[in-house]
Amino acid sequence: MASILALEYATSSFSGWEGFRAAMEGYAMLKCISRDIRLKHSVTVMVSSEIQNIYPIEADRIILVSKHENPYIILKKLASQFDYVIAIAPAQKLPEIIRIVEKAGGKSLGPCLKTVRTCSNKYLLYKELRKGNIPTPKTSRSTFKLEEALIKAKEINPPFVVKPVDGVGCIGVSLVNDVNDMGKAIIKAKSNTLKNYFIIQEFINGVNASACIIGNGLNVKILSINLQYIDLKTPDRESSYNGGLIPTKLNGNISSILIETMRTLKCLYGFIGVDFIISNNTPYITDVNPRITTSYIGLRKIVNVNIPDMIISGNIDVDVKYNGYSIIKKIKANKRIRVKTLDKFIDKDNIFINPMVALSGVEKGEEIALITANNLTVEKARSEVEKLKLEVENYFSSKSFINT
Repeated sequence: MASILALEYATSSFSGWEGFRAAMEGYAMLKCISRDIRLKHSVTVMVSSEIQNIYPIEADRIILVSKHENPYIILKKLASQFDYVIAIAPAQKLPEIIRIVEKAGGKSLGPCLKTVRTCSNKYLLYKELRKGNIPTPKTSRSTFKLEEALIKAKEINPPFVVKPVDGVGCIGVSLVNDVNDMGKAIIKAKSNTLKNYFIIQEFINGVNASACIIGNGLNVKILSINLQYIDLKTPDRESSYNGGLIPTKLNGNISSILIETMRTLKCLYGFIGVDFIISNNTPYITDVNPRITTSYIGLRKIVNVNIPDMIISGNIDVDVKYNGYSIIKKIKANKRIRVKTLDKFIDKDNIFINPMVALSGVEKGEEIALITANNLTVEKARSEVEKLKLEVENYFSSKSFINT
């Protein structure tokens, strides 16, 4: 039995109070991975005391982090006390967390720091993929000066996609159909990055997909190929990741290219999520996430294996079978919502509420819940997810809660 320290950037208080607004997916991932690890191993979870008080996570041991404490210092002290550390964080922050873990003598249950840094920067990732002859959209890098950006844009004719180089979840992403909209796209990207440059990427017209992959350091195994529900918008609107279908079957030489991608990046350990676009039966790699991804929340419900145990034991040569399909969907508020308690949802394994709903409230258009439903057929899974959506919406429309 291994001892695991699990943390997530927002839920574990690394982001501070404002970062809690992005805690919904992270909270769901941390809650699910903790539950699964407990079935085979011992798990300790770092959790914000504010979140744990209103929406607790189950673990063998909880380390509460108050808003007055520095979670980086706590992590530095704890990292070497466990067999492994599982860190879930956005691209902007994951390298620093892994650096602290490794420097403190801990062992991350995932790729090494060098690989994490490459995967967390879309332009560095692009260059490595090109070196390995991996299909990927043509990409150019530019500072936020409009004059330079317009010159760079000539290398990639519209339509093209403007992205923060360290972005996650479609935040700050724009589909640019006309170079006259470049200024607006730059402003959006600049407000969602820690870097002083961004990327302009060729638009590939195809099917948005992802893969869940695990590795034991020597070999990798593809657990699932998934559809992604992506809503790509022009600069004056917000692009979004809205969920997905797990698994799916797509034509093309996908598996061999995904495995070659992992070998090219030396991304052979832990759980890895890969985003790509299928066009003309070819997967064009756009992102590699060297950590647990949102798809895990649905995948874990329909496979016959304990995914974290496969990684910890190193035994990935297992016949993985699916028990149907899983659909992940996000729900947004149709008005400002704040509730007094989330007790109704604490034990739910298919509904995950944004903790901000109880902490300070969410505004109209902000995410209030992530739901996942699984069934033997896609049609039945879709029906189930709509029932869950209605359950959540009806609950939050109740007059007994604070809506102002």
